[in-house]
Amino acid sequence: MLKEVDVQEWLWKHFTKKGAKFMFINIFYLYDILKNDRGNSTIEMDYMLIDESDYVNEYEIKTTKSDFKEEFATKGKKHELLSQRHVGGPNRYWFACPAGIIDKDTVPEYAGLVEFKRDLNGEMKLRIVKKAPLLHSNIVDPRTLFYKVYYKYYNFIDANFGNTKKRIRRADGTKAVEKKRVSKKPKRRRFTVARKQTPTDGQEV
Repeated sequence: MLKEVDVQEWLWKHFTKKGAKFMFINIFYLYDILKNDRGNSTIEMDYMLIDESDYVNEYEIKTTKSDFKEEFATKGKKHELLSQRHVGGPNRYWFACPAGIIDKDTVPEYAGLVEFKRDLNGEMKLRIVKKAPLLHSNIVDPRTLFYKVYYKYYNFIDANFGNTKKRIRRADGTKAVEKKRVSKKPKRRRFTVARKQTPTDGQEV
């Protein structure tokens, strides 16, 4: 059975050949308006590509027909923003899937559709079934992308090196909080040996 990572691989290889500017998978970048009470992003993008115009293209990956139908039921607020062409979302929004999963007529007007099918040589080839419209022309400050990517990488390396403190930063790079990292190593018990007492004058031995 095909998995999301399979389609991510196909997209990666395809756009690498096309000379894409920047590509990311499983990234929390946009939809700041849909943050939770703790200020964390709630919408993860399966595949994100920034093209030569600095427009953000989001690819929502689907591997089954039921997965596509559930998308609108579970992510209603996200699709409401997309239909409103909100500047907090991507410039273009696409569905990506193997051929035969999504019917072109069921794709919303604000979205595009690309599908993959094997050619005679057995290689996966991308075909644009429906071109995604330009939802807005707002360009997101690339510094926000840098911070979101870098500090995820930083915290991963920091934990790998066993640093005693974990630095948490906001998307703009400013310091938010600093908390003590809970060590997973068991504490060593210290044993002390009582000092041997030597008899003094007048004491019995």
